[in-house]
Amino acid sequence: MRSDPLARYRALHGHCERMLDAARSEDWASLRRLGRESAAMVAKLHRAGCAIDDATRREKFRLLRSIVEIDAQIRHLSEPWTRTIDALLDPRRTVQRRGGAVARRAS
Repeated sequence: MRSDPLARYRALHGHCERMLDAARSEDWASLRRLGRESAAMVAKLHRAGCAIDDATRREKFRLLRSIVEIDAQIRHLSEPWTRTIDALLDPRRTVQRRGGAVARRAS
């Protein structure tokens, strides 16, 4: 019987959601523990490669995109200064210099 190639990605996604819950409740000890467990899960994903079809690949990338978004939320909660960095790097927000003044272009 062939295993579900997305099972580990779904498990990692659920684990990241638990990390976000811990960050929201300011349970930093649980967040650190879950972070270590998450790192181990990622290491297993790197070691376990398999060929996947296009539909599975799309689902894999949807899960990974969601994991990255969850990670950003966790960082905003645990390191609030990262919001400033994210705002500066937001591609929808462009800043141009005009005659020494900074002007924001409307999006």
